Order: sequence, then C-alpha cells, then structure tokens
Amino acid sequence: MKRLLVSILIAIASVLLITLPVLAIANPATIAFTSSGAGRYKVFENVYETGDMLFVAESYINYDPAPGTPTDYMASEAFSFQLLNAAGDTTILQTAITEFEDTVISIYQTAAQVIANADLVSGTLYNFRLIGNPSIFGAGIEGTNMATKPLTADDWLDQSEYDGTDSWLYVFCIAVVSNIEASSGAVHAVEVGGITYLDASGATLFLAGIPALNVFLPEIFLTVAAPMTATDPASTGAYQTALTPLAQLGGSTAASVDSMADWLSVSSTTAGIVISAILGFVLLPVIYLKTQNGTISMIAASFFTVICGYLGLFPLAIAFIIAGVILILTGFLFWGRISI
Repeated sequence: MKRLLVSILIAIASVLLITLPVLAIANPATIAFTSSGAGRYKVFENVYETGDMLFVAESYINYDPAPGTPTDYMASEAFSFQLLNAAGDTTILQTAITEFEDTVISIYQTAAQVIANADLVSGTLYNFRLIGNPSIFGAGIEGTNMATKPLTADDWLDQSEYDGTDSWLYVFCIAVVSNIEASSGAVHAVEVGGITYLDASGATLFLAGIPALNVFLPEIFLTVAAPMTATDPASTGAYQTALTPLAQLGGSTAASVDSMADWLSVSSTTAGIVISAILGFVLLPVIYLKTQNGTISMIAASFFTVICGYLGLFPLAIAFIIAGVILILTGFLFWGRISI
C-alpha cells in the first residue's frame, strides 16, 4: 500500500510540473502614466451632463528596444486601467488598455451611474493604476508590470467651466497627443489658425481611448465627414470578474495545456484529455479501493471529467459529453444488475 501511495504522489507531481503555466509575454521595459515628464491623468466632471465623471489617463506601456511589442497577446488582454479607492486596496472601476506603447485610456460614468455607485464621490483622492493581467503576469509588481498614482485635489477638473478649445479636456488631450507624437514619431495633430486639432489618425487613436470624445469635445477634431454618434460607454465590470482567483486558475491551466500541446505537436484538446486521463487513472482507483463500489467510482469519474473541463484542460462541452456517457453507462450497468 505504501508503494502504491508513493507511486500516486509521484504521478501527480509529474503531471502538475508538466502543466505549470508558462508566461507567454515579458514584462514591459516601461509602464507609466506618461512617456515623458510628469504623469498625465485627470478626472473631469460635468463633461456631457451635470454630475457625470470622466477618468482619463495617458497610458505608456513600452516594450522597445527589447523584447519588442508582444504578439502573443493583445494589449486589451494583457493590461488594464483601474480606478482604486483612496487606500489603494479596492478596485472600483476598470477597463482594458486599447494599445501598447503611448496612448490614451478612459472610463466614463454617466450621472446616473455616479449616483448608483456609492464609491464615486466628487473630490475623492482615488488611485489610478495600470496593471498587467494577473493570469498572465502573476501578482502585480510596482514599476515592473504595474504603475500606481494617487490623485490630488488639482486632478479634479470641472469641464463646464470653459467651452471648446478653451476647456480642460481639450488642453489635456492636446498635451497627451504631443507626448504620443514625440514618443512614436508619428503625426496625429495639425495646427490651423493657431488652434491644434486631431487629424484623421489622431481621431482614430483618441476615439479608441475615449469612445465618446466626439460627443464630449467635437471641437478637437479637424474634420467630420459624417455625423458621428456614440452611446455612453458602459463599465460592465466583466474584465474585473475575469480576474477572480477561480477564473485565473482556469486561464492559467488552459495556457499551460496550450504550451504542452505545442511541445507534443498535438491539439490543445488532445493534450488536455491526455492530462485528464492520466489524473483519472491515478485518482479514481484510489476511490474504488476506498469504497469498493464501482457505481460510486463511475459517478466520481463523471464529476472529475466536468471539473477538468471547467478548469480549462479541454472544452467544457466535451467534458459534459464524456460525463454524460459515463452516467448513461453507469445507469445501464446498474439497472442491468451487472457487477462492476
């Protein structure tokens, strides 16, 4: 019995070591709220309607000169922009980063959303954070894959105080686009009659980061070929839900299965099924030895299959099919009074 237990432990350890997650993306060379100078981040109130809030920041996640811009993950998968409470220990709102390198990112809350969220209070000295997805990078490390900045009273601005190209939001956006041009070498703005406007490429860049900017500040655009409309961007919290420990476990396991599949030159589904089978052949005999009941062992096998699918070892649909077949077989053997 002792030899059997030792063999089981060795088998389990071997499988777990094989399936340890392998990071497919390096830490950035620089992660900050600006590509040069002081960090650029503000909260604008009364932007479109009285009582609304627009949280905006310049996001600089740089991978040059090495190891180069990632190709395994999109920026929206790898990094997010967060609004944290004053203590910096609770995430209130967050959204995915739109681009690597130098860009702009924002979260908008309507007046109704501000009222509904008790954590949103005008003048609060929140913290802004850029952070790598924990399921890819692990725990955030300040200055490595995370950047945090506390707000000051000067970072709260009332957009209703000034209009158009004299407004706070216009001044902020032009300062950010100047930084982006300096860091990228690309041109995103043009000056006409002493006033700086976003050109076509700048409009595309800023509308990706501030989706309703054409509604909030139409004066910043050089030309509009057709009426531009946009609904108020909603913050659903879906990305935050995806970062729960259970979801991280599933994502990491699935990533490790992909790595093993590449190593074995098979599909991820095949690799996951092989890993599950190895675990099943190790664990299920132990259940049978303890219970001396084949029916209980087969029911346990069906639950084990579903759990493997839920953790991302292979598609959950396939797990349910296999579990269903096991349960049908169990029922057939039970009602057929065939001893197993």
